[in-house]
Amino acid sequence: MEEYKSIEDQEADCRAAFAGSSVGDPVWCCHHERHAERLEESAEHRIRYILETKDKHELACRFRNFRPVKDKAAYADYEAKRAPLYADYDAKRAPLDADYEAKRAPLYADLLTQHRAEYPDTTWNGTSIFG
Repeated sequence: MEEYKSIEDQEADCRAAFAGSSVGDPVWCCHHERHAERLEESAEHRIRYILETKDKHELACRFRNFRPVKDKAAYADYEAKRAPLYADYDAKRAPLDADYEAKRAPLYADLLTQHRAEYPDTTWNGTSIFG
């Protein structure tokens, strides 16, 4: 089992696994809460990002799990079969989302009023503290 490999060894194994990979290739565990997805940037860029921004105690685990999908045809088949399910889900979800937003809006307005009353100098604009 690889769980006791050093960060450096896990990083090296990860880099080796991605030799020849390309943006758009399917991968496992690029992000810790996503099982599989397609690379939106090079694997090398993601590896550097992990090294520069993630907690040291997470590195070996992240590198151990971040790997290219080997059977790309099987993954493509999964995506093809999943697409109509998402289309159906989105069609059913749209009216529910609209109802939720209609009910949430006045509650959020009250929360925003409370926040501004407590902290009049807040820079929160509804989506960010910036801008």
